[in-house]
Amino acid sequence: MLLPPRKKRVNPALSPELTQVIDGYIIFFGMTYLSVFVEEGMWLYFGYLNKHKHAKSDSKKQAVNKKALGSTGLLTLLCYFK
Repeated sequence: MLLPPRKKRVNPALSPELTQVIDGYIIFFGMTYLSVFVEEGMWLYFGYLNKHKHAKSDSKKQAVNKKALGSTGLLTLLCYFK
């Protein structure tokens, strides 16, 4: 059974350009139950990129755990290809 092509919840912080890129990957992978894990990893990664791309220079830098972010992406890929 396929899931809807787009999730109901949309991260409002994502720019329209990144949303189009994400939609392209979602269509490429297809919406099976396993690809939901990949999609979640992409939402996390693209949200991380978007947050740091549009960060203001006068704002405080937030601590980012890059190991946790990388392991989340790796875990989603392992779940996808299992």
